[in-house]
Parts: sequence; C-alpha cells; structure tokens
Amino acid sequence: MRGEQTIRHSDAGGAMDDLVIRLLGGVRAVRGGHPVPVGGRRVRALLAVLSVSAGRTLPADLLAERIWDAAELPARPRAGVQTLVSRLRAALGSGVVVTGEAGYRLDLPRERVDVLAFTDALARAAGATSPDEERHLLLAALDRWEGPLFGEELSTWLGRYEVPRLTAVHLRAVERRVDLDLEAGDTTGCAEELRVLIAEHPLRETLWVRLLRVLRAEGHVAEALGAYEQIRTRLAEELGTDPAPGLQDEHQRLLHDGAPPSAPSRPVPRQLPADVAWFTGRSAELGQLDAILGDPDTRLAVVHGPGGSGKTSLAVHWAHRAAHQFPDGQLYLDLRGFGRGPAMTPRLALDLLLRAAGVPGDQIPESLEARAPLLRSALADRRVLVVLDNASDPEQVRPLVSGGRSAVLVTSRRQLRGLTAIDGAVPLPLGPMEPAEAVDLVRRRLRGTEAPDAQLEELVLACGHLPIALVVAAERAGRQGRGSIGDLIERLRDERSRLGELSAGGDPLTDVRGVFATTVESLDPVAARTFRLLALHPGGPFSTGSAAAITGLASGPAERALDDLVDRHLLQQLRPGWFDLHDLARDYATELLREADDADQESAALSRLHSWLIHSAEAACMALGRYPPLIETGPLTPHTTPEPFPGPRHALAWFVGHRRALSESISRAVQDADHQVVCRMAPRLLHYLVLLSAGAEQLALARTALASAQALGNDEAICGAANNLGIVHGRARRTDEAMHYFELSVRHAEAAGHRLAAERARSNIALLHDITGQHDLAVEEITRQLADLSQRGEDPRELPMLLNNLANAHLHAGRPEEALRRARECHDLSRRVGATDMEATALSSIGSAQLALGDAEAACTAFGLAVEVDQAIGNAGFEARDLRELAEAELRAGRPAAARHTVTRCLRLIDEIESSGGASTERAAAEQLLASLPGTVGERGQDTRER
Repeated sequence: MRGEQTIRHSDAGGAMDDLVIRLLGGVRAVRGGHPVPVGGRRVRALLAVLSVSAGRTLPADLLAERIWDAAELPARPRAGVQTLVSRLRAALGSGVVVTGEAGYRLDLPRERVDVLAFTDALARAAGATSPDEERHLLLAALDRWEGPLFGEELSTWLGRYEVPRLTAVHLRAVERRVDLDLEAGDTTGCAEELRVLIAEHPLRETLWVRLLRVLRAEGHVAEALGAYEQIRTRLAEELGTDPAPGLQDEHQRLLHDGAPPSAPSRPVPRQLPADVAWFTGRSAELGQLDAILGDPDTRLAVVHGPGGSGKTSLAVHWAHRAAHQFPDGQLYLDLRGFGRGPAMTPRLALDLLLRAAGVPGDQIPESLEARAPLLRSALADRRVLVVLDNASDPEQVRPLVSGGRSAVLVTSRRQLRGLTAIDGAVPLPLGPMEPAEAVDLVRRRLRGTEAPDAQLEELVLACGHLPIALVVAAERAGRQGRGSIGDLIERLRDERSRLGELSAGGDPLTDVRGVFATTVESLDPVAARTFRLLALHPGGPFSTGSAAAITGLASGPAERALDDLVDRHLLQQLRPGWFDLHDLARDYATELLREADDADQESAALSRLHSWLIHSAEAACMALGRYPPLIETGPLTPHTTPEPFPGPRHALAWFVGHRRALSESISRAVQDADHQVVCRMAPRLLHYLVLLSAGAEQLALARTALASAQALGNDEAICGAANNLGIVHGRARRTDEAMHYFELSVRHAEAAGHRLAAERARSNIALLHDITGQHDLAVEEITRQLADLSQRGEDPRELPMLLNNLANAHLHAGRPEEALRRARECHDLSRRVGATDMEATALSSIGSAQLALGDAEAACTAFGLAVEVDQAIGNAGFEARDLRELAEAELRAGRPAAARHTVTRCLRLIDEIESSGGASTERAAAEQLLASLPGTVGERGQDTRER
C-alpha cells in the first residue's frame, strides 16, 4: 500500500482553532466570524464530502466517486482529487486537509462542523436521564439546524445519500421533540412547525401522525380529521395505498372524540432490561434502526458485530428510546448463542414468548411446529417489539419472528445471512466505535478523572476502539485515580499482556479475553486453526492467497475458513479477497498459538508464507516485463501455490496489496537472522519500488539485502545485492557510490564463477561512464559486451538493456543516426523476447534520437507509444519522464496547446507519485517547460500550479 506514513502539515494559512465549516444553508468556511472563499463547485463538493466524515481518512478513489458522477470522472481520478485538495488547502490552510495513510481527511474537531455538531447534540439528548432533560437538549440541538443541507446540488452522491440521511436525522429529532412536547403538555407552535415540514415532505406519514396528535391535544378534532382525509387521499392517488397502521390508529382515536383508547384487556409486557447508563455515541446506528424498524415494510433487523462491540447496549437503548412506538409491549430474550452454557432452544424461547404475550401455560402446545404459529396469532393485531439478543444462527431465530405489525430486533456475533436472504431482514453491522465517540465514552466513564485529549486518544487506540475494552480501561483508570492513565497506556502497549489488562474480575460482560474465547469455541477445527495461524501474518491486511499459504490449505477450504471467521466477526473483510484482524483479535490468536506451543507448526506456516510471497512476487516481476533475476527464488515449499498473473495490471495490483506484507516479512527475517529469506524476497520488492521511484525505501531495502548477503557469505547473493544497490545509487545520480557497488558486484560474481552476473555489473559500469560524460568509453565497453554475449549464445533477454544503453551513449556522443538504429534493434528484440519494460525504454530512446534528428512528429509518436506501455506495466516514474519528453516534442512540432495538456498530465502524475511516497526527478523540468509555453494558461495549467 502506498504512503504508509501519515503526514501532518502545519497550517500555513494561520491559526485554525477558530475555523468552522458550515454545511447547512450552503457550504462555506468561516474563520474568526468572517467568510473564507473556498473556490468553485467541485472544491465545495470536496469540502462537503470531507466534512461529513471529519476525522476519518477517505481514499482518493472514494473521494473521486463522491465528487464526480461516473460520466464526469476524470481520466486520472486521484490526480483530480489531488488538484482539488491543493485548491482547498490554499483556501483553508495546509493543516486543515491532512494526507493520511491512504487518502485525505479533514483535521477538525467534530464540533467545528455544524452538521456533526448537530448529530452529536442529538446523541447527547438521546443519552439524557429524564424526559425533561432530553426535551431541553433536543430544543438546543434543533436550534443548530439552518437548512437546506449544502444549499445546492454539489454531487450525485451527496444528493443521493447524505442529503436524505441527514434530513431523516433532522426529521426524527423534530418528531421526538414533538412527542416530548405532547408528554409535557406544551404544544405551542408545534402544529405550524409540522405543517411547514409536511409541505417539504408530504408523504412522510410520521409527521402526519404527530400533526394529528397535536391537533387532538389542542382540541382541534375536526381540523385533525380533515388533515387525515388529506393524507389518506394523497396516498391513495399517488401511491395507491392506505395510511400506515400508526396513522390509522390516530384516526380511530379522533373518531372517538379524541378520547384516549380504553385500557387493553391483555397484558402489556415490559421486559426490556434497564437502559444502559451513560450510553454514548452510535448516533448513526440509532438513526438507521429508526429507519429500519420505523418502516412498515421492514419489521426485522439484525445488529451483528464482534463480541464486545456493544450490540446489546445499542439494541436495549434503542428499544427504550422507541418504546412509545410499540404500545402493546416489549419482549426480550437472551438466546445465549455465545457463552459458557448451551444456547436456548427455539422451543423454550417460544414458550417464554408465548407466556409473556399472555397465552396461559396450559394452552401452549408441546411441539415447535405448533408453537411458532401460535405466537404469530397472539401478536397478529398487536404492535410489539421483540428483542432477541445474542442469537447463534438463523435456525434459532426464524421460528421466533412473529410478523404482522410487530418488529423484531436481533443481535448476534454472526451475520445471520440466512435471515437477510430468506426472511427479508435488514442487517446493521456494528464494529469498533469512531475515535471521537470512543474518547467521549472513556471521558464520561472516568467519573471526573481529568486527562488530556491526546492521552485519551492514545488509550482508545490501544483498546482498538472496542466498547468492552474501552469500558474496562476506563473503569480501571478511574479506580486507580489521577496519573493512572499513562501507566495503563504503557501496559497496553505490551501486546503479550494487553488482553489481561482488559479483563476485569471474571465478569463475562467485562472479560475481553472471554468474549473472544466463546466466539472461537464456536468454530470448526479448520477455521479455528486458521484463526490461530493468521496471528503469524505480518501486520496489516492480508489476501486470500497469503492466508491459504500460511495455513497450507487449498484455495477452496481457505476461502470457506475465512468466510466463517468473517461471519463471526473474528476477521474484517475489507474488500473481495482482502481481510484484516482487529488488534485485540490478533492478540488472542497469538495467545492461542503460545498455548499450543508447537514451534514446528509455526515454522512450517512461516516457511509456506515466505515461499508464497517470494514466488508470487517473482511471477509478478516477470509479468511486469523484468528480465530474469540474478538471485534465484529457491524451491517452492510444499502445499503452496503462487499467485498467477494474466497481465501486468494484475501484477501491479498484487504488489500494491502485498507491499506491506513483503516489507514486514523482510524486517522480521532480519530480526530472526533468516538472511536467505531476505536475499530472495528483497530484490522482488525492490523491482516494484523502482517502478514507484520510492527512493528512500529503495535505498534502505537495497542496503538491508546486501547486509544479509554479506552475513550469509554467499558470493552469488552478494554480487546480486551489490548490483541492485549500485542501481539505486545510479538512479539517484550518486555515481561514486554506484561505481563502488558495481565493482563490488563484479568481484563477487567472478569469485562465484557467475559470468552473467559479472557482465550485468560491467554493463552498469559502462552506463555510469555515459552518465559522467565518457561516452566513447561507454560505447566501446558496451559493444564488447554485446559481442561476447552474442558469441556465447546467452539468453536473448539479456541483450535489450545493452542495446538501449548503447543507443543512449551514441546519442550523447552526437551520433543520433546510430542511436536510432540501435534503439530500434532494442525495441524489436524486446518485443520478441517479451521484455515489456525494455520495450517502453526503447521507444523513449527512439523518440529522443528522432528529436535530435529534427523529426519532431515521429518523436511524438514514439514518446506517445512509450507512455502507453509505461501505463500498462505501471511504471509511473518512467511515464512521467516520457510525458515530459512528449510535451517537449509536441512543442518542437508546433503544437503548444497539446504540449500544455501533456505537461499538465505529467505534473499531475508527479503529484500522485509524491503523494504515494515516491519521488520524481522530472518536476523541475516539467514546471519550467509549462512556464515557457506561449499563450494563456488554461484551467488545466491552473490546476497544476495551485499545489
């Protein structure tokens, strides 16, 4: 993955502690009470997208999808986003929009974004301890809403997703406040407010329900009946449907002169556990439950997530908050799907639910088949909420779903996909908390113990933002008093003891280790073994292929085991074929490995992984057009199948995904003194880093590889590693260092009797002669090497590089005709032997020779073809160079507008390279060329300059 290090910028635009982002009534920035111009519609769209996710890093590709429609997406979306970010930084200050690991984030506290401050205020109201307090907090929160949201149509994504979502949040808050106004007997202004909202949302029946209630409470029964007839007619004409049951209930009350309904003859169960004290955050999930279970067409929701993520707390809190929507009662059952005892059977669960619904015990049939229909009959005409907590599987839940007007809320550590596929359940995944919510939870739980924000942020990060871990950590810090948080953070840094620190007193509700244990105990043996062995994988995301390698499973069984772990939330699926372990889950898997104490199994697993990474990386290098390596891969470990690559784009994508795994495997091998792995893995990763122009990382890796080769004392390994280190220095124009390592490579190649390795290093020495101005000496040496290789009949894939170097030496010596002839030889041979990277290099050399001969049009064609090949193999560094040379050729050909377009593409690509942790030597030349172009700089030129 590119750009692993998070970069924090200083705010060049001045202090940002008073910067506020307004999204209500229009997108704008305010600093010190004064508006800050932020640019055009696209820049405002970027600001809006970043603002609704303030504090979270959004990948550049995702930002592009949310800013542009599919038909308008730029050819290089990441470069387009980079340009918009540059403009936004110029307006707000560089420290406001921060470059993160994989994208950008708005680095502002949530209270500085009006919409987020509004939703946080609603969350505080939801956590109130009394109706009066909730009403007061809701009134204050609603005063913040100054719609319409965004004030204009900025992008399809914002209009399709964020506007409806946040508008629904606002409407639900108004409806809840009206309910509290009715309870308090104070409905002043409510009817007028509801009529305004109904005019904007005429088919939202929940608004009409509140209007009828308010009019009835104020004694305006006739007016309320007229309002009911208005919405009934509109629903019939526009949707062909009748009013929802809640609206019909209000109509019936109105027909009885507004009198409250008579007391029910059946028992009204109130089985919910006590609401969670100090419930914090989860405002988005609460809103989603409002939408799911408030929809008459959706009466089954499944909250699923890892153990300790707060599923029960969320379900119980929402159930208390929504109890007024279920006047016929609330039922609750702990199905004990995950725990130390046996799970509750559906037969027993039905017995308990039927009794709670008022069915006498002697009328409850014995069979499961008879009990399920009886429950449906008992609840058919009632509005009841059924909370089924801690379910194990769909078969346990399905008989308990009552249907009718009742709603069922299920929680589980599994996804219960069968309920979604067959029973129409709406899934609601619940993972770790957002960082700001996690900090708020810990602060509220500390009971007055003061701690700086930075310390709390570090604490919640150590807890993985998992609610159960946060509660235990806060309880422990609060009990130990002032100064204890720093000590606790220090202990939590030790991964070997972290789970012990986060387990409190053996209580299953506060035992993080126990939560993971009960989930793992539900796995079959293959999935359980897979979970343990994944602890050995280098940190960060991993692919299906690497998981299959580390477990020794074939692809099918590996995929099934991974799917089982995802289903139970022991793994997170990031995207198809890619997964990650939560830090605490990794800790528990590591504990299980230590308990197994099977060093042979661990060694075999790591050996398979290293073999798979080395052989897959080698296949990827070959797919990217590299000629055969000097350092062999070694034998393939049994039960290991390397990744196949149908083309260069697949190979490039593999390197992007596995870059961190390769890098950390090399670091671990260095620590374990496994120098053989370092020597075999490093040159494959180094080839990819060269494509990225990741200068500092290339240099560090090449030095590491040489140190391991020298530690092995193997001449072949040393000559290969020294040659690679010389190449890195040579690309950086550090010719003295490059010469030293090429000569070292020659000495060890000769000592090993590796003639081909010695010739490659000598070829690189000849290239250094050309770089330092000794062109004829370079021509003489390269010509000799070509003759020797041809005479010995060496692998023809060795020849293209020599031919290209010879072409360049002739060109630099002032012989462009000979340079063109040799470059064409190189191109033809590269195509015949499949050396794709050399094909692009040869095309570039052809273009340079044609330009020197005065044929600018032919040069444009050659450079254009070189750019296409560069793109195909993902060589961004060479693509930037060839774009810059294409722009120069276009200018020489009398096409300044085309040159301007091309050099702008070049600079955007350089932005991408640098934002991904790479480097390019082309920027100065490209910017100088752009500045020299005649005519007015257009919009694309402005994009490039506003960096």
